[in-house]
Amino acid sequence: MTRPLNVALLGATGSIGQQTLDVIDRNPGRFKLFGLTEGMRSSNRKAEYLVHGQAGEEGFDAQVEAMVTNPRCDLVVVAIPGARALPPTLSALRAGKEVALATKEVLVMAGALVMRAAGEKGIRPIDSEHSAIWQCLWGEERTSVRRLIITASGGPFWAHPEVDLDKVTVEQALNHPRWSMGPKVTVDSATLMNKGLELIEAHHLFGIPLDAISVCIHPQSVVHSLVEFTDGSLKAQLGRPDMRLPIAVALAYPDRLPEAVPPTTIGEISGLEFHELDEGRFPSVRLAREAAVGGRGRPAVLNAANEEAVNSFLARELPFSAILPAIQRALVRYCGARMNGILVVLGIAGMFLLLIAPHEAGHFAFAKLFKVRVIEFSIGAGTKLWSATRGGTLYAIRALPILGYVRMGGMEAGDFEDPNGFHRKPSWQRLVILAAGPAANFLVAMVIIAAVELTQVNTDPGKVMSVTKGSPAAVAGLQSGDSIKSVNGRAFTNPGLIRDEEDANPGAPVVLTGVHADGKSFTYTITPGCDANNHCQIGIGLPRRLITWQDPVVDGVTFPFVAIGDIVKGLGQLITGDIPGGLLGPNGVTGPIGIAYVADQSVGLGFDTYLGFVALLSVALGFTNLLPFLALDGGRMVVVLIEVVRRKPFDRTAELNIQRFGLVALLGLAAVISFLDIQRIATGQFPGLTH
Repeated sequence: MTRPLNVALLGATGSIGQQTLDVIDRNPGRFKLFGLTEGMRSSNRKAEYLVHGQAGEEGFDAQVEAMVTNPRCDLVVVAIPGARALPPTLSALRAGKEVALATKEVLVMAGALVMRAAGEKGIRPIDSEHSAIWQCLWGEERTSVRRLIITASGGPFWAHPEVDLDKVTVEQALNHPRWSMGPKVTVDSATLMNKGLELIEAHHLFGIPLDAISVCIHPQSVVHSLVEFTDGSLKAQLGRPDMRLPIAVALAYPDRLPEAVPPTTIGEISGLEFHELDEGRFPSVRLAREAAVGGRGRPAVLNAANEEAVNSFLARELPFSAILPAIQRALVRYCGARMNGILVVLGIAGMFLLLIAPHEAGHFAFAKLFKVRVIEFSIGAGTKLWSATRGGTLYAIRALPILGYVRMGGMEAGDFEDPNGFHRKPSWQRLVILAAGPAANFLVAMVIIAAVELTQVNTDPGKVMSVTKGSPAAVAGLQSGDSIKSVNGRAFTNPGLIRDEEDANPGAPVVLTGVHADGKSFTYTITPGCDANNHCQIGIGLPRRLITWQDPVVDGVTFPFVAIGDIVKGLGQLITGDIPGGLLGPNGVTGPIGIAYVADQSVGLGFDTYLGFVALLSVALGFTNLLPFLALDGGRMVVVLIEVVRRKPFDRTAELNIQRFGLVALLGLAAVISFLDIQRIATGQFPGLTH
C-alpha cells in the first residue's frame, strides 16, 4: 500500500460511525478520513467533505453523491440507519467504490438491485453476524454450504418471559444486555426484527436460499454466526461483542488489523448456550421470511412499517407490544405488484358476483317457474357491458358488480294489472319467489364450505402437514406428507399425542415410527428443542382436526345456521354495548367499502380464507334480506303475509311509494356506513381480518 485508503463515512455521529472513527484513528497508516456526514450532532472532525443535515434536505443529497463518487474516494462506510441509506449506497457502487455496509435496510428493501450494482466484488458486511458468515466463507465454495445459522442475543426480554410486553418502556427496550447500538437497532433487537432483517440480508449477500438460513438464540454473543457445510462440519467466528472487530475486518479486507479489539480469553468462551428461536413469542423472523418469500415489494413494506412502528414507540406513541401487529397489518394490506393488484380487483369483483348473481338468479328462476313476466334480469349496476333479449326478457351485465335486480311485470305504476304480473300470482308463489333470493345465498354458502372442506379431507391423525426448516424434525428427515404411526411405542391416535409426550418429559428424545409419502417405513429418534420456558417441540405441524368424507356435507349444511347465530349474537352485543362503540363504532356494521377492504385482505391470506369470507358474506346477505324492512325481500314478504291475513290486497300505488321510500332510506344508510368505513380505514380503526 502506497497511501492510506480514503474513507467516506456516512453517519459519523451514530454508534457505528463513532466506532469506525476509532478504528481509523488507531490506524493512521492504513486509513484517512476523506469525508463524513453528520446529523444534528457534530463529530468535531475535519475532512475534505463535511456534509451536515439529513437526506432530503436541500443540497444534502447532492453533496453526499459528490463525496461518494469522487475519484479519490476509495471506500464508503454506510452507517446511516434506515431507508435513506439506499441512494448513496447505490451511487457509491455504481461509481465502482468498495462499500462496507452496516445498514440492514438497504439489502432488505432492494437486495437484488444493490447486489447487481455491486457486481463480482460484492459488499463488505459490517453487521457482526454477516461479518462472521463472510469470514467463515473465505476460501470456501458456495456449493459446499448446507445452511447459515445466524445467532441472536435475544435482546433484553428473551431471558425474562415474565415481562409484560404491553408495559415495556422505552428505557427497558433500549437496555441491551450485550451490545452498544443506536436506538432503532436496539429496539429491533428487542423485538428480534433485526434477525428477520438479517436473514433477508444474508440471503442477498451470500446467495444462500432463504430456507437454508436459520436463527438461534445465543445469549453470550460470543459466537457471532455459524456456517454448516455439506460434510456435516460447522465453522463459527467467535469474539468479544465489540463492533470494532467487524468494522476493522471490513475496512482492512483481505488483511487483519493487529489489536483491533482485545483478544478473547478461553474463559470467556466457556458455558456457551444455544436455544431454538420461539417464533410464537418472537414472530419477527417468520414475518420477515414470509415477506422475502412473497417478494414483489413485501420486504420494502416490512422494512418501512418496522421503521415507522419503532419510531412511534421511541416517541412513546405506540406500545412495544403493538410494533409487530402494526407491521403485520401493513403486510396484509399491501397488495404487492401489478399482478397482485389485478388479483385483488378480480377477487373483489368475483366476491360481489358470487353474492349478487345467485341471489337475483333465485328470484328469476322461480319467477319463470311460476310464469311471471320478467322484464329484465340484470347483474350489476350502471353502464351495460353486455345485453341480449330472449323470450321478452332483457338480460344484462352492468359495470358495477355491487347490485342486481329482477324487474317483474305488475310491480310498476301503470302495470299493476298485468295478468302475468307478480301481484296476480297466488300468495304462496309470491312468498317463494321472494324467499328464493336469500335461499340461493344460503345454498351458495353451503356449497362453498363443503367444497373447501372436501379439499381438506384427512382421516390420518399422524399426517405431517408441515415441517419447520432447521427444526429437529427436519434434521432427522421428516417431510410433509409423512404419516406418523406411533410415538414412544404408543399408537398415534390423535394429533395431540406428540405434545403430550413433549410436555410430560421436556427435552427427552421421542421415538417416532411411520411411513413416508413414498410408502417406505421410518423410525426416528428426535430430541425436541426447548426454549427458556421449557416449552419443547420437534417442529412439525399436524392436522388441527380430522375431516371425514361426511364432514364437508354436514358442515356445509349447518354453516348458514351457525353463521346466522353468530351474526345475531354479534348484533346483540353491538346493541347492548358489550362491543364498544355500538352499531356505528369501529367494530360496528360495515358496508360495500368495508366489505371490499376485507375482501382485499382475504385475497392476500389465501384462497381458502377468501372463499370462507365469501361464504360468510353470502349468509349475511341472505339473512339481511329476510329482515322485515322496507325495500328488502323480508319487507315485501311481510306485505304478502298481511294481505293473506286481511284477505285483500294493498293499494299498489301506496305500496310502491313505501318501497321507494324504503329504498332511499336504505341507500342513505349505506352512504353513512360507507363514510364511516372510509373514516375507520383512514384512521387505522377498521378491524379487518387481522384482529
